[in-house]
Amino acid sequence: MPHPTIADVACLPYIALAEEGGIDLAPYPSVARWMERFMRLEKFKPMPGMMPLEMPKETP
Repeated sequence: MPHPTIADVACLPYIALAEEGGIDLAPYPSVARWMERFMRLEKFKPMPGMMPLEMPKETP
């Protein structure tokens, strides 16, 4: 993901907080991978309320 689209930016907060609404994302591993790629973007800053969402670990 070289840069996020407006759709990525619009969807991330809803998906990041889905579990608080009782939606289990475990059956959707590709959604988890998408969120990880998004959070690895250079200037990504988590919004208030997203944490304690686990941030991806740095890879060498």
